[in-house]
Amino acid sequence: KASYLNERKASYVPDAHELAHLLGNCGHIEDYSMNLLSDYTDRLNDQLTPSQCAKMKSSPLVQAL
Repeated sequence: KASYLNERKASYVPDAHELAHLLGNCGHIEDYSMNLLSDYTDRLNDQLTPSQCAKMKSSPLVQAL
């Protein structure tokens, strides 16, 4: 098992990370905060900022049901 896998928080889901890139049309967060899109392996988890959520909700890829 790769060492970086041991550094990830249990709440981190790689598929959610990749979807966040697509829906938010954004890259990694470069500060050292805990975030789904953190640039640091040991800071990856399931958290998003309100701004990230708003950006994803307004994505043309997300449609109201």
